[in-house]
Amino acid sequence: MLCENCHADNLKNALYCKSCGTEMAKGQKPADASNQDITAVKALLDLKSRQLKDLGDEVAELKNSVAGLADRFGFAEKELGTLTGTLETTAKESEGRALKAAEMKVASIRERMQKLEKSVDSVGPRSREIMSRLFLQFEKEFKNETEALRKENGQKLAAAVGAAQNRIEQAAGKLEQAAQKSV
Repeated sequence: MLCENCHADNLKNALYCKSCGTEMAKGQKPADASNQDITAVKALLDLKSRQLKDLGDEVAELKNSVAGLADRFGFAEKELGTLTGTLETTAKESEGRALKAAEMKVASIRERMQKLEKSVDSVGPRSREIMSRLFLQFEKEFKNETEALRKENGQKLAAAVGAAQNRIEQAAGKLEQAAQKSV
């Protein structure tokens, strides 16, 4: 029977419509399903079936795309880790080379200082004391510079080493001048 309210097809002796719940009028005639209605319903079902199949295909494509993106992300993550490790190694090597060069320059400056001490020995104890204090002060500054260098890397490290070397060389020059004045 067709419901008068929503036109849904119900059982022959139904008291209420299964779709909208409206009370069925007594004595209604059962629904007459014509071939046109059946064909229309079949066409609608076929359309819905094709739409569901298309949606299923799209979902499968999306799953494949997501899997591909996950693979690419994993590869990119691996590459980032490799690059980070390489950069850290390069920074450590650069720091090591710069520190070694600085140590060599300090050694040469110490040699110069020893030569100055020998020349000051002939001048007197007062000049020697001044030179020792200056040398200790500059050695302390160099240690501070070296600590700062260990925290830096790359070009900053090289620039700081150069600055420290210049300061030490200036200090050595001042010591030479002080030694000459005391003569």
